[in-house]
Amino acid sequence: MPLERLKTGRRCRPCLNAFGCEATFDRIKRLRCLIRSSRAGTAVIVGGILWLVGVLILELTFDPDSDSLPVSFEILATAAGLALGWGLWRAAGTVERRVGRLGFKAVAVCSGLLGVGFAIGAVPEFFLGFFVTYAVGLFVLPVAFLVLGFGLRRSEVYPVWAKWVPFVTVGVAFTTYGFHALARNVWDPSDAVWYVTLGASWILIGQAIRTVGGALQPASSSA
Repeated sequence: MPLERLKTGRRCRPCLNAFGCEATFDRIKRLRCLIRSSRAGTAVIVGGILWLVGVLILELTFDPDSDSLPVSFEILATAAGLALGWGLWRAAGTVERRVGRLGFKAVAVCSGLLGVGFAIGAVPEFFLGFFVTYAVGLFVLPVAFLVLGFGLRRSEVYPVWAKWVPFVTVGVAFTTYGFHALARNVWDPSDAVWYVTLGASWILIGQAIRTVGGALQPASSSA
């Protein structure tokens, strides 16, 4: 929903849909808050941190000759996937336009599948699940970030720097796997480059959601 329509005194539908905010846009604009919407941002930040810790453990302890992933990574990846999926899905209501909401939900689903799927796919009987998860992380998730980037471009509530995060994430994905597929003799980046970029992007997006939450806080009962 364009910001101009929110200035008519109607309820703030994006905020209302996601967080049950009962304030009109004028009250939301005047007063800062971080109660309900900050929960979504905090969940995304925590998920990003858990993911980065898991990737670090994976890089330090993974045995290429082993048929399974480290248990600690599986636990951290699962926890990260659940936190990211919940937080990003809830954050869909903080953006004004439908494309942005679709982008948040797409990234939420892909992030959840990536995190939880690694743990499921680590079981030999569920290797197909691991393959699907790997495909989601390499191909579907960058597309979801691209949709989110276009959805945030004209947002009037998200900070300018946050609008570039999805595009930078997609650029890293295409660069790393482009070299891996077409010019690995020049540079053959490991999967860790993409996974670390994902973790950093999730943390930045989570902080952006918290920033929006500060601007969307309804007036307190004492006001």
